[in-house]
Amino acid sequence: NCSATSDPVTISGGTLRVHGTVSLAGALSIPSGTLEVMGQTTGGTAALTVANGFTNSGLIDLTSTGNHAASLAVTNGTLTNGGGATFRSSTTGTRNLLAQLDNQGTLEVNNPLTVNRVNAQHVNSGAIAGAAALSMTGTAFTNHGAMGPAGTGTPGTFTMTGNWVQSASPAALNIDIGGTALANYDRVAVSGDASPGGTLNVALIGAFVPVIGNAFTIMTYATRPIASL
Repeated sequence: NCSATSDPVTISGGTLRVHGTVSLAGALSIPSGTLEVMGQTTGGTAALTVANGFTNSGLIDLTSTGNHAASLAVTNGTLTNGGGATFRSSTTGTRNLLAQLDNQGTLEVNNPLTVNRVNAQHVNSGAIAGAAALSMTGTAFTNHGAMGPAGTGTPGTFTMTGNWVQSASPAALNIDIGGTALANYDRVAVSGDASPGGTLNVALIGAFVPVIGNAFTIMTYATRPIASL
């Protein structure tokens, strides 16, 4: 375990790998290069805490060797994943992002990821991709970009504890349908208000051919109809 001073930390090129518990009292930026928060057998859980904002223009990977947890927390300010940057959850094990997220690049969810911060206003103006499920907790999540619950060609569920808003085009919700069972098509589960706009794109996967009478509940919510999609 270690902690750093309040001076800003910059990663320019190369790879910084975090094992165990690490705390940075200042801001963190990655103009280029890779940050790996890696759980491992010898060190167990990997947890990085950044006190005062985080701007990523490279690659952040929450990963592990074996089934170990990896988490990133941004205590104050926002994790900004810039245009052209990638935030990835990979391999197996629990993956947590404890931050307010402004995704302008790619959020690549290859292993189930939970984004959780009280009173956060999460925003996506980039792309949410990958083959695993994404769960968010905060005041609201606003989608200005493209998102699918579990990536192209893989059915899954996006869960939002809070309110979900999708702005006008070019914002898009991409839904895959591979059958009538709940496990065979994408769904969005919102605990609060759902205010969709923009475009709804539906793709059939796995050679599924719907017939008259088939029904698919692609969104559940507490209030607001989805007729504006």
